[in-house]
Amino acid sequence: MGQGGRHPPLRADPVWRRLANGLGFTLPVVLIFVAAIVRFYGLQWDSGHWLHPDERQIYFVTMGLSWPDSLAEALSPDSPLNPRFFAYGSLPIYLLRICASLLATVWPAIAYADNLHFIGRPLAALFDLGTLYLAYRLARRLVFASIAPRQARILALLSAGLASVTVLQIQLAHFYTVDPPLTFFVMLALNFAAETAQTTKHRYRLGLGIATGLALATKVSAAPLALIIPVAYNIQLARHGTEDN
Repeated sequence: MGQGGRHPPLRADPVWRRLANGLGFTLPVVLIFVAAIVRFYGLQWDSGHWLHPDERQIYFVTMGLSWPDSLAEALSPDSPLNPRFFAYGSLPIYLLRICASLLATVWPAIAYADNLHFIGRPLAALFDLGTLYLAYRLARRLVFASIAPRQARILALLSAGLASVTVLQIQLAHFYTVDPPLTFFVMLALNFAAETAQTTKHRYRLGLGIATGLALATKVSAAPLALIIPVAYNIQLARHGTEDN
């Protein structure tokens, strides 16, 4: 209270502070919007001829899958769900097959094998957008403890922004290969590893195991990622001992 029982006059925030607060909401939206445009534009880049050899192989394998008539048939070596192709993990193949079956109920034309890229390529673009968000979260988590929250947010946005305009990343988002989902699951595992190292909550440990498994199911080259599990646990034990929340 001021003299005579009056409240002190209200002071408006400086212009730079209000501008920063506005940008704090606007920049992430603009970033996602621009990233989505450059990733979803031109997904029909080869007019449906599947010129990328890895993408074409995934489509051919997916076309050969069908649903078994019984559980016994599903578990047998001759199961119609057996891709008989293991240069990559089977997760991207099964994911594409499931999405195609679900979409065929509302979009019958998608059931034609020639249209698989209309499902696979948007999936690749969505995985890559998810990777940008995970890059933002990981950068913010890793630098949050050492600098001010506002600065941490700026650095995290810069990390995601650079990834959003990386030419190779944009290119890979334009065809359905294992690279976009693999990068997404690796980044997801790294996020859970950072959370596991800094907290003792069980959900982050569970998420770390699941994300690592999904990465391995996408491509076996993700195997070194398993090393982050003991590293995250050792850091957690050094910080928190055996306390559980």
